[in-house]
Amino acid sequence: MPVTTSARVHNEETTAQFDSIPTYGASLRRSCYPQWHRAEEIYDLLDAGKDRSRAERLRWCRSAAWFYRNIETGEVRIGSNACHLRWCPVCAQTRRNYIAHEVAEWVGIADHPKFLTLTLKHTNAPLKWQIENLYKFFRELRRRKGFNQSVTGGIWFFQIKKSKNDNLWHPHLHCLVTGLYLSKHKLHKMWCQITYGSFVADIRAVYDPQKAANDAAKYAACPGTLSGLSSADACELVEAVHRRRICGTWGTGRAVSLRPAKQVDKDKWQNVGSWFDVLGKRETDPNARAIINAWRDKTPLEAGISLVDGIITEFITKQTATLWDTLDEVHKNERSPP
Repeated sequence: MPVTTSARVHNEETTAQFDSIPTYGASLRRSCYPQWHRAEEIYDLLDAGKDRSRAERLRWCRSAAWFYRNIETGEVRIGSNACHLRWCPVCAQTRRNYIAHEVAEWVGIADHPKFLTLTLKHTNAPLKWQIENLYKFFRELRRRKGFNQSVTGGIWFFQIKKSKNDNLWHPHLHCLVTGLYLSKHKLHKMWCQITYGSFVADIRAVYDPQKAANDAAKYAACPGTLSGLSSADACELVEAVHRRRICGTWGTGRAVSLRPAKQVDKDKWQNVGSWFDVLGKRETDPNARAIINAWRDKTPLEAGISLVDGIITEFITKQTATLWDTLDEVHKNERSPP
């Protein structure tokens, strides 16, 4: 049953307790801190002297978080602010989980799904120029009669890394496609003609839809990694893909959504307490413990259990209106509070 608690006045002891609680974002970064810190370093370098720093957005990512209860099912999730930066590993995981789910469903019912890889021969040309040409060549391939008669559509994902052999950029495209048989020899010939000499291309059948979806989602969420790159290379990579699409669909692949809906049904979710309030009182407040347990164990939370005073519910709802696009659907395995 819901437990009535007295007014929450933070004395010195409880204030110290609250100060020791990491933000929701910090708890999520525990599993990817090296990648997060590298992104912070590169954004700091690129945005030095600018009024609006991407590094600052990255640092504030998921700093504000609230527990929400679904009034119909009792399910508890966390809503939080997000930076939505391409190189934020936490936001990338958000995109990755969503895309993997959507793509797996599509591949599972697709007509003769295949995994297609297209690469460019290595060159020391500027990375931005290489990416533009790769995209241009890919558009030309899709217009070729020998290709579009066999391939009816698909989903494409861009990936980039540095070659260990010659230390040159290795941009390439991965695609999940549907359609009839297309021989590797025919694909090699078309790709070589279009790219003026890049003959490395591969196509093979998909036998494990979930694995194919997971691999594709990895590229769609983030095209590469900044770890292991020099600062100059990392800056060039971030700038080269800034505001550039790194995944897309065509033909039959248009049935797949690669971007989650921005809105949820707000009327179905009730704010039951802030991240800091719930975690700070979990040892002393039965309501806080019930919220934590329902969220962690994925069990329904009984109606009426809340740390939010009714008189300020409307105010809090207005203040947290921006949290709804990150309603905890993507971090289903991150349910161990610090």
